[in-house]
Amino acid sequence: AFVIRDIKKTRRKAVVKYEVSMGNPYQINSFFREPADSALKPLLDSITLNSDYFRVWWPADLNKLNQSREFIARAMRNNGYYSINQDNFYFELDTLKNKQEAAVYLKMDLAKDGKPFRQYKFGRPTLKIESSDIYLSNQFPDSVWTNGKLLIMGHYPFKANTMAGLIAIDSGHRYSQLAGENTYKSLTESGLFSYIEIRYDVDTQNLLITPRIVAKAF
Repeated sequence: AFVIRDIKKTRRKAVVKYEVSMGNPYQINSFFREPADSALKPLLDSITLNSDYFRVWWPADLNKLNQSREFIARAMRNNGYYSINQDNFYFELDTLKNKQEAAVYLKMDLAKDGKPFRQYKFGRPTLKIESSDIYLSNQFPDSVWTNGKLLIMGHYPFKANTMAGLIAIDSGHRYSQLAGENTYKSLTESGLFSYIEIRYDVDTQNLLITPRIVAKAF
């Protein structure tokens, strides 16, 4: 950007007018991924390779680059890296003023303890249904193990296998934020529950995240 200043003077005062011109935007001429933990570079490559945020010869929009940090962090969380957030990423630009071009460097810090980020897996999901006492005397089960999931049904009159199918979280699979979101969405859209909460117990020693779902039936 550049500024044009126009000054008009009278006997008592001076009027200063500034005109700001943004000029031509810088274009990205190259893009580099440089995580502090080099083991994460292949994953960063795959996340950013076809993203519109980092297309070569597109404008180097600083607002979009800032937005991309959450995009990258979310993708990392969907690949098991539970503790990563957007603050772990930043950008450096090497500009060529005469060509209006910029090389963009994506940097990624280590975890707060100075160690590499670690991948988590899901532990066994548990769903607890809170419902009316009127169901306690029926023939439906109180609790069921199915597809690696513990369903505490409280005799709620619903097929356990169908209920388990609403839970997109699988024990032993990599942690994924999206799996939790899809589970919440499926349970909500079932129309069975007035309240749903998903809590995660995080075991940093064994790198396990165990989901505990509470759903209150209508």
